[in-house]
Amino acid sequence: MEPRIILFILSLHLTSLPLRAQIDYNQAFDTVKLDKGSKLIIGRDKYTAQTDTFIILPSGTEYKLRLSREASSENFFDSLEVRATRKRWTSKLHNVVITAPKKEAILDTLQTSESISPFLLFGGKTIRSITIQQLQPFGPTIHDTSRIVTSSLERFGNNLHNQTHEIVIRNYLLFREGDRLNPSIISDNERIIRQLSFIEDARIYINEVPGQPEFVDIIVLAKDAFSIGLGGNLKDWDAGNIELFEKNFAGLGHQIHTIWHWNAEKSPWLGYDFFYIINNINRSFINNKIRYAKIFEEETYQITFDRRFITPSTKYAGALDLRRTQDLHYISYNDTLKLPTEISYNLSDIWFGRSFALTSIRKYTPNRINLVLATRLQRIHYFKRPTVTENTFYDYHNRTLWLTSISLSQQQFYRSNLIYSFGRTEDIPQGTLLNFVFGPEYDEFTRRFYTGISLSRGELLANYGYLYTKAEFGAFVSKGFFPDQGILHLEANYFSNLYIINRFKIRHFLNVQYVKGYNRFSDEYIFINGDDGIRGYKNDEVKGTRKATMNYEAVIFSPYYFYGFRFVFSGFLDLGVISSSEPLLIQKIHSGCGLSIRIRNERLVFETLSIRIGYYPTLADDQSPLMLDISGEKRLNPEHFRVNKPDVIRFN
Repeated sequence: MEPRIILFILSLHLTSLPLRAQIDYNQAFDTVKLDKGSKLIIGRDKYTAQTDTFIILPSGTEYKLRLSREASSENFFDSLEVRATRKRWTSKLHNVVITAPKKEAILDTLQTSESISPFLLFGGKTIRSITIQQLQPFGPTIHDTSRIVTSSLERFGNNLHNQTHEIVIRNYLLFREGDRLNPSIISDNERIIRQLSFIEDARIYINEVPGQPEFVDIIVLAKDAFSIGLGGNLKDWDAGNIELFEKNFAGLGHQIHTIWHWNAEKSPWLGYDFFYIINNINRSFINNKIRYAKIFEEETYQITFDRRFITPSTKYAGALDLRRTQDLHYISYNDTLKLPTEISYNLSDIWFGRSFALTSIRKYTPNRINLVLATRLQRIHYFKRPTVTENTFYDYHNRTLWLTSISLSQQQFYRSNLIYSFGRTEDIPQGTLLNFVFGPEYDEFTRRFYTGISLSRGELLANYGYLYTKAEFGAFVSKGFFPDQGILHLEANYFSNLYIINRFKIRHFLNVQYVKGYNRFSDEYIFINGDDGIRGYKNDEVKGTRKATMNYEAVIFSPYYFYGFRFVFSGFLDLGVISSSEPLLIQKIHSGCGLSIRIRNERLVFETLSIRIGYYPTLADDQSPLMLDISGEKRLNPEHFRVNKPDVIRFN
């Protein structure tokens, strides 16, 4: 059960406190952890915790803490263990003779709850003050800001880290002093700050002003993540990449990424990819990215500006993407032969959207509905490419695509954790998105009209977990109104509730997909490799125009940490069938199963280290059925119901 967060700012007998304990809305605050049964004593006042909880106090408040019998016992054994490990012989004696009482460690487990619920009580009150309190990466936590650094390594990390400037956090706020408090906006803002790449976790607390019930003070608590990190993938013993990045350059929230690629079979064998990101330019929520890449035969220049529909209250969104690329592609001119072909093209892509609220923003409801209109213009022009025809190598056609979309979006969020993260707070979307896309394509060979429709829905299933479903169909229509390059895509994602067995926590994940292409070009295929079907599977000869896949994984969050790195174990089973024209039910079933270990420290921005061994019985005879994969994994998030740029449904 999640510890209850109590906003305890000493409204009882406030005048009896020392002067420095009086509330100053410009000062910082501390949180104090209380175990069930513990007593907090402030002056003559006593508070007994009825459950594990956290108390928020102004920094400098004098208090005494009487621990419960269980907490005192736990502290005794912890301190005894520390003293025992100072000498080798006492360490061994401690391990043999002394056993601390077992206590279920569930403090890293949040009870799933509506993100808006903590703020509903304060709707309509006037915001008197806003205090930003920032926490260093190591030591204090969102739930216990009074924790201190305990090792020289953590102190070194904090000294090396550039703390986020307070103005950077303030520039992400959607509210100001003097505003009427809107619970929906506060909830959205907490999520926005929490999802910043350089923030580990965030909370917004609201306190009523003693003697002035119409006013509230707001505390924004943000914990930095250690922003310097490494990532990468080892594709083979002589091929892979490694990434060095800084996600909070100079404490400004800017990002610098450098990725080095190597491949012994390429010439040159070494390449690099560099990009710089400026987030939230001048409080506009517009992000800018500048990129240059020289990866083997590829050379790319790119600049982008983008603004998303970050909340249901966001009225305008859009993006501009300009790119020039030269590359060498190995293209299949028949089923077996791949020839190197020079590729050179320019891409320009611009879109703009306007959102209209269909529910009053003055109503404090999580079920906000938006009507969104958007339009997009994309142009691709090739200078070098293979020889193309009307029905081959569509990806290399010179073309202009002008799409318009009409969308209905309804979305709310729940707070939880231990889903895709290793303990940090996660925002789980529940809602519906209906999207209708249409518009002409001006291809160098013909003019066609695209029409696509998609419907997605995500919902918490009370005691059963979370289910996301999606159905979409799209196609071009040209001469004779005959559908061209059509696709039907059906998908369902499910994850279970969290099961706690002793100190271990378990979730089950299931994904099912079906894809079918209609009247695709002769050189267009889909695969079941890796992310397209069976994780770790590598066989380009297995291809078709229709497929069905199933992915199952059981994830065990262990209680084991090593210098803040948590170990998560999992087992997986993936199945897939694929064909070009024959029914899928009579096709060979391809499969993969295996085990993996994931290692991550949520205080760092490092990618998750994944070590996976898989067994694939249906690979070709000249391939080993056992495969070892070591790679970095990006942080995953559930599918959202936010409207993006109009686009065609991808065939993959």
